Amino acid sequence: MTATNVDKVAVEWDELSVVRAKTLVANLVQGAMQLEARHGAIRDEWTALRRHLVDTSHPMWKVRVRQQSREEVPPLVHPTLGRPLKPWAVRPDEEGDVDDDRDAAAALFGVAGYAGPARRRRREEGEMDEATAARTLFGGEEDEEGEASSDDGEGGKPIEKPPVVPGDWDLYIERLRRKQLTKAKRAFAASQEQQAADDEERRQWHEGHRVQQEKDAEEAVAHSQRIDAAVASWAHHKDVQAMLNSLHEIFPFKDMRQCHVTDDATVKKGYMKAVRLLHPDKLLPADFSMYERMLGQHLFSTLTSAYENTAPSLSTHVTDSMFSRRLFLRRSVGTTSLRFAHTTVSIPAAETVLQAVKPTNDDAAIHVTWKDGVSSTFHRAWLRDNCTCPSCQHPTTLQRQILTSAIPLHPTGHASLYANNSVLSIDWDDVVVCSGSDCVRSEFPATWLREHAYGIPSDGYDSRHYRQQRVDTKSLWGNDFTLPSTTYDAMMDDGSGGFKDGMAQLQKFGVLLIKHTPSSMDATEAFARRIGFVLETIYGRMWTTRPVNPENAYKDTASTNLALGPHTDCTYLYEPPGLQIFNCVLQAAAANADEGASRFVDGFHVVEWLRKYAPDAFQFFCDTALPQYCVDDDVSLHVMRPLIQRDGAGNVELVRFNDYDRAPLTHLSHDQVAAYYKHHKTLWDVINAGEVVYKMDEGDMIVVDNHRVMHGRHAFQGERALIGCYIGRSEYDSRLRTLGLL
Repeated sequence: MTATNVDKVAVEWDELSVVRAKTLVANLVQGAMQLEARHGAIRDEWTALRRHLVDTSHPMWKVRVRQQSREEVPPLVHPTLGRPLKPWAVRPDEEGDVDDDRDAAAALFGVAGYAGPARRRRREEGEMDEATAARTLFGGEEDEEGEASSDDGEGGKPIEKPPVVPGDWDLYIERLRRKQLTKAKRAFAASQEQQAADDEERRQWHEGHRVQQEKDAEEAVAHSQRIDAAVASWAHHKDVQAMLNSLHEIFPFKDMRQCHVTDDATVKKGYMKAVRLLHPDKLLPADFSMYERMLGQHLFSTLTSAYENTAPSLSTHVTDSMFSRRLFLRRSVGTTSLRFAHTTVSIPAAETVLQAVKPTNDDAAIHVTWKDGVSSTFHRAWLRDNCTCPSCQHPTTLQRQILTSAIPLHPTGHASLYANNSVLSIDWDDVVVCSGSDCVRSEFPATWLREHAYGIPSDGYDSRHYRQQRVDTKSLWGNDFTLPSTTYDAMMDDGSGGFKDGMAQLQKFGVLLIKHTPSSMDATEAFARRIGFVLETIYGRMWTTRPVNPENAYKDTASTNLALGPHTDCTYLYEPPGLQIFNCVLQAAAANADEGASRFVDGFHVVEWLRKYAPDAFQFFCDTALPQYCVDDDVSLHVMRPLIQRDGAGNVELVRFNDYDRAPLTHLSHDQVAAYYKHHKTLWDVINAGEVVYKMDEGDMIVVDNHRVMHGRHAFQGERALIGCYIGRSEYDSRLRTLGLL
């Protein structure tokens, strides 16, 4: 290549990113120096080209080299930008060989592997090629003048692009421009040495962390038998004194005796005192031994479970300590990992042990196999996103502290098993900063992985079906159904388990009859608070349904003595209340048994009948939004939703039916209106065919799942009064989860 050719270099501007521009400059400068070291005859020309490229190193650029010639060489593909370069036109030299310029182009743009006739000839003659020159520049010896030389000989492997450039990019380029190759080499070598030192420090930290985790796991196994014996002595209320003895092993509860956890007047106070100190956030490794922390974890879970089956006290020392109250509402801490805060699931022992773990072929996911042969695959990004270490998940609030956007798309790390193959551990190569600290290791108990597995593996195991088996405990019923019943005392008892049994019946059937209930608003509210917060509506928090003058109350048919067909309440709200409570405090004297009797219909049973025997009606009520409204002097509530609402998996989660609150169908088309009246007749016939009639007496309280069960009444004469309230669906579901029913 001649000096004339160099003068014809043209520079065009393009909108490349700064990073790509710097990479292109590095390749150009490196290629120029490779050719400079390879062939002494053209050293001066390439030095001039190198200076020209450096002088024009604007961050938004690209270089196109042209020559006046009719003969063109096929385009080259740039290895960094991944796109074809503009053709480099060359003119045959005096010997008719164009490969010199093609080799120059290959070296300049970093294209490896080209071997034309001239390049083969130079190798045969023992001349230095561009790969050897590059290795000399970035790793070979220097002569006294600072020029690069090589001992590598011929045929060496092409050098790869340097993974890290010196931090001071401008200084590095300036040294190259001034031919200060020695200083440039030293700057590059220094950056490489620092990177190697950082990698070694990180490796040593990971190794030390892994060794410590293995020691902790061995120590935990050593303590497990002793702790299991202690737990067995006081679990399930077998021996309260044994529990106190375990408490004394951790804290000197000198003023806490057995009477304090058996006497109803002080039981909550004793629980409060213990749990405040036993919360995992308080048992720090620096202050407590492994045995004390493991024992404290079991005590915390047991006390929390006991409190969840205890009626909330109205005493001052409890109501004034809402922060402590929140501690009992947390999910139990998992027993596999000391710092893992997800709910423990009761599943067969074979599902708690991992048999094998290995990366997938593309290393983007991890394939795990349980002892029972079931296998699942988890993306590394998903595992990284669900880490529950104190850096990624706040240990007290249990809220995420890691930003999903900060997670690499393809994180890498070493996966291993420990604690008798019950925990999957991953040491991450990519450090992600969460809330000011670094997260480098994630731990996942096998039970949690089994419960949260996603997708359908090749062996046919569907994790979604596994989860559905745990939560799908509902039983549909028709007109031959007898309402499940319990007593008020059983639902309010702290230690009998009656509350959990009653809630299980409510979750299963959607309705529960509670007998011998005090006829007061306070007693009704006290029971409601056992489940969750009382919901405020346009009717207030607590209300009484009885015949009144409509002008003195909200205009609602319930405040009359007229018959009410089966319906669900508050269909005009975006989210209707989850539960409705009726406490009968006065029943009308009636001439026959049906006057004032209540009517109940299982809406899920109705929907299932439509799905099987009237699929057109089922699909219409799933797809068509119907208007619901409630209008009063200072109220105007409107909503449009389908009668049958399904979740993302297609399961029915809500039946929204109230013919009294339906607005005119002005938004439907002509054909849709006709279809509505056709399908509504079918729906109404199925509803009436499946109703159960029960006449409440004073002292009867009925709880209804308002998202599932419709209620109504027969007409009556005289006085009839029901005290009631609503509870939100979220609070109801939360209570079921804390009881292990959902």
